[in-house]
Amino acid sequence: MQKTIGEENILLSIQPFWSGHILNWVKEYEFRKNYPRFLNSNGTEPDFDENNVLTYEKPVKVYIYCTKTGEQLYFSPASNKYECVSKAAAKSLNDTVFLNSKIVGTFMCDKIVKVTRDTILGMYSPTDAEKEAVEKSCINHNDMLVYVGSKEQLYAWHISELTIFDEPLSLEQAYSGICKHLNDTVCIEKGLCPYKQCTQDGDYSSCFIPIETAPQNWCYVKGLIKEVIKD
Repeated sequence: MQKTIGEENILLSIQPFWSGHILNWVKEYEFRKNYPRFLNSNGTEPDFDENNVLTYEKPVKVYIYCTKTGEQLYFSPASNKYECVSKAAAKSLNDTVFLNSKIVGTFMCDKIVKVTRDTILGMYSPTDAEKEAVEKSCINHNDMLVYVGSKEQLYAWHISELTIFDEPLSLEQAYSGICKHLNDTVCIEKGLCPYKQCTQDGDYSSCFIPIETAPQNWCYVKGLIKEVIKD
């Protein structure tokens, strides 16, 4: 079922190593085996053009969830960038905030680039868009071959307008922006609640529906996540 941009956003799970690449502004495309489907305002669904690019009518907001598995991701003041260390090495980093199992920021996805299996295998010359997506994904060719497997194509999500949270959010802190009382997003969009609970002392837990588990890949999120909208 297709969604409407703005009413539904994306929560995207990304391994710590690749989350660090995004937060360091060196990774501009994230490859996945599928992509979010949204309708245009006229009810039609956007399609890929002759360059294998699908452009959304409005950019899609994507929340970056750094997964628990793998290395430990943190910001290093010494190098002024995000780095990964092993779990064993992390034990020696006292008073360090690790970003695993946290929502660390957002980006806007304005387009999807379809990269065909034949292109990855080298049977066809890539379009300019495919070439850019592969080069700026930071994924080497062998890993790309393994990932595509028997699929006919992969989809590169374009990363733009990156926002890094000063305070990353745990899932326990995050609430989908849909009010249990009203069954819509009026509370978070307008700061109003007829029950006067949603904005009381900044505690949304009595009204908003919590995000209980992170997606294995990605999922739609109703409305906006509440901590992002604050003074």
